[in-house]
Amino acid sequence: MAKITNLDDFKKKKDDSDFDENKYFDNLRQSKEKRKKSKFLKDFKFIFLFTLILCLLLVMYRYSRVSNLNYEYYKQKNELQDLKKANRKLEIQLESKKNIRIIEQKAKEDLNMVYPKDENIYYIKVD
Repeated sequence: MAKITNLDDFKKKKDDSDFDENKYFDNLRQSKEKRKKSKFLKDFKFIFLFTLILCLLLVMYRYSRVSNLNYEYYKQKNELQDLKKANRKLEIQLESKKNIRIIEQKAKEDLNMVYPKDENIYYIKVD
């Protein structure tokens, strides 16, 4: 059976005795269903592909964010260690400045200071 493409062909075939109208409409309905299925599959494939790409982009974004946070963490951790070392050096310097023996030694050697003798000590009476 030949496929009918326009209305005139349909009218000619209808007039012919061998034309089966039910068969024609069944074929027409089946071809429409095939087109619908084909369009649905195309739309579904597009939506699925779009969703997959979106998920991949989201995963890549999250991975880069985690990587950035790790980088910042280790950077700040190293900075903290450097600050702790500097703080320890300052504490050592402070201890050396507060040590009475070192103060006494500097006073004697650098400033030529000596302990007072008994004759240099004066007692003042306060009433």
